[in-house]
Amino acid sequence: ARIHMTSKSQAMAPAPPSALLLVLAMFQTASTAGIIYGWPALVRVFINEGQYSELCNEDQNVTRHTGHATTERNGCPLQIVELNWAFTLACAASFVGQYPMGLVFDRFGPRVCLVLAFAGCTVGLTLLSLFDSRTFPAGLSAGLTFAGFFGPAIQMGNLHVTNLFAARNRNKAASCITSSFSVSFFVFQAVKLLHDHAAFRLQTLLTALAVMAGVNTVVSLLVWPGAAFRPAADDVD
Repeated sequence: ARIHMTSKSQAMAPAPPSALLLVLAMFQTASTAGIIYGWPALVRVFINEGQYSELCNEDQNVTRHTGHATTERNGCPLQIVELNWAFTLACAASFVGQYPMGLVFDRFGPRVCLVLAFAGCTVGLTLLSLFDSRTFPAGLSAGLTFAGFFGPAIQMGNLHVTNLFAARNRNKAASCITSSFSVSFFVFQAVKLLHDHAAFRLQTLLTALAVMAGVNTVVSLLVWPGAAFRPAADDVD
């Protein structure tokens, strides 16, 4: 059997393309994959904007002024139920979607899986950006459900990048991608902070997330291969 000799520097660092693809996979995962789990950060914003306030009695639908010169609404029970129901549907969709999207990955490869996942998240975020409970009551539930169903598939579709790394570094690369999924929990928190302290409109911020997901759809189509990367050959001393 042929023995391939490699230098210490070659064994320690992956090739630049591998590192760049890992960074791309981390960015795609962090920006979209698990954003629904940061939903509680946006609940107060939707309450303040009066979403589902038509379900409240007039004496429940009151406002109060905070010390930061902002106005907050007191949510009523039916309003909170609707908002929590949307999140419940999204969480259920995130678990249900993993099996069919796994089948898509196995059958059609990472490119199709990621394009489909980002396209679904684009639809979901677009619905959220257009949502108004008075004109489209199901928009919130539908938008979160789309993001919940397709979001985790972004992490799934990117994990094959770890196969570009030598065996000793493969687990580190996988940890980077899985950690990026946790980072995505804070995307909606960042949206809330920008809305509350930088005077950005919520619809503008959600539209920006939808555009970013749409751009990632195109990037995935152009960058990711039709078949998953195969594991790199282990070094033999």
